[in-house]
Amino acid sequence: MKNGLIILWCIALAVIMCGTSPGQLQNGAWPMFRHDERLTGRSDDFSGPSSPVLLWSYRTAATVSSSLAIGSEGRLFVGGDDNNLYAFESVGSLAWSYQAAISMYSSPAIGTDGRIYVGSALADKDFYAFDSAGSLAWSYLTWGQINSPPSIGADGKIYVGSNDKRLYAFQSTASLGWSYQTASGISSSPALGRDGKLYAGSAEGDKNLYAFESAGLLSWSYRTASYISNSPAIGADGRIFVGSGDKNFYVLNSAGLLYWSYLTGSGISSCPAIGSDGKLFVGGGNLDNNLYGFTSAGSLAWSYLTANQITSSAALGSEGRLFFGSYDKNLYALESSGSLAWSCMTGSGIYSSPALGSDGKLLVGSLDNNLYCFTGITTPTPTNTPTLTPTPSTPAPTQTDTPAGVPTDTPTNTPTLTPTPEPIFVPFNIKLEKDVLPASGTLVIYGDVTMKGTAYEGVACLPYVAVNDGRTMYFITAGNNLTTTMTPYLKPRTGKYFSFYEDMRGYELARIAYVNAAPGNYIAEGALLDDKGRVLGTLAEVGFRIE
Repeated sequence: MKNGLIILWCIALAVIMCGTSPGQLQNGAWPMFRHDERLTGRSDDFSGPSSPVLLWSYRTAATVSSSLAIGSEGRLFVGGDDNNLYAFESVGSLAWSYQAAISMYSSPAIGTDGRIYVGSALADKDFYAFDSAGSLAWSYLTWGQINSPPSIGADGKIYVGSNDKRLYAFQSTASLGWSYQTASGISSSPALGRDGKLYAGSAEGDKNLYAFESAGLLSWSYRTASYISNSPAIGADGRIFVGSGDKNFYVLNSAGLLYWSYLTGSGISSCPAIGSDGKLFVGGGNLDNNLYGFTSAGSLAWSYLTANQITSSAALGSEGRLFFGSYDKNLYALESSGSLAWSCMTGSGIYSSPALGSDGKLLVGSLDNNLYCFTGITTPTPTNTPTLTPTPSTPAPTQTDTPAGVPTDTPTNTPTLTPTPEPIFVPFNIKLEKDVLPASGTLVIYGDVTMKGTAYEGVACLPYVAVNDGRTMYFITAGNNLTTTMTPYLKPRTGKYFSFYEDMRGYELARIAYVNAAPGNYIAEGALLDDKGRVLGTLAEVGFRIE
């Protein structure tokens, strides 16, 4: 390209260094996202609270989207949208925190050696390993944000997906076991079967559920009609359960053949929970708002309607009670029959998935910036956090003897609702040639904004662009017409918010003034953020010019 500006779409290999001693998943109450390697979302040891008694709460500086992990000694770990990884004692006191460069959406996993593994988002994109005392053991900068909660296998390998379109398997001795490149980002947490197979979904542009042998060879893939942003779960019989943005809930056998599917009212973003009796539970997405209960044969047993979408994945207690949050601000507890046991209201929507601990404890984060701990057996301690209002008048579940959706043998390709856009970053290389690059100038970055027809049409958002060389952040902006020299700069700036009702072509995202920029490769990426820093939409056809 002219002026020495060469744009190359790139995938960068993230080499993650693990601890020197072998480790497996810790035997805690809830040591990783969805409880265990099969991502069942079920505790066979702890029932959860029988009533919503607030034991303690902790207010962070931003929303809490991450889900908690609970270690063998009762210590709690959770990522915060205020850029911190938090460690709490079981009584709610802060043990330690570690501040990263930006939000930690990913949920932690705990190894038997006490190490905590977690990824971070946006301009950071680091995969972190911490020791039990909160010291950083190591970190590695990848090319894509990490929304995928890591999994730790029985063989000690650590598995994680990235928005750089790769799934990674790392040896506990720090070497890369294998990696596999898909056609789109991976937000799914890898599920590990008892036969050693690994399962993960991929986002819009790929739409596949992948199955891998333990050595990293592709066993099979199953293509749906839209993104798979949630995580699959594996039953005791080896069947795989997963939702898709095409509104279907799929059940596949271990060979990758469709067993049955059920069409819901919207794209599915939450993960399924599997009962010890084979029953299945999954939440509906935007414009659906139901939690569904299925028999193991695929019949709809019941559905429970909330007042907003369900992205929180249900946790299933040892007595069969289900716990989940909704964007209607409520935390719900349902009996296995689908009837309401209790509910209580927080100060905002709940994206985080609950975790169940000892003594009937339930822990969950809220978009009201709080982490909550409930228990059914202890008198609550007054706090200065928002009062939780019981809402027992929530509508009763709709009981059905026959399924409202008929199991099918092939995927349904007739969606009528636009699925929520999958967060996708746009990485590319900028090669600045010193001999042809002007001594100083302004690098203008532009791209196409896609919002019309999505769930975020008209929502206040701002364009975000970052430029780095893979290690050092040189420029980061959250708005238009902000300039800086090409020198290390890490702190985000506040920009102007916009509401897009129409798609914008060639929209100017950022203007970067540089002086004597060193030659070499620079990485740029972009997305649309809301006022909480969450990704709303994608940028495409990104280009540059020098002024």
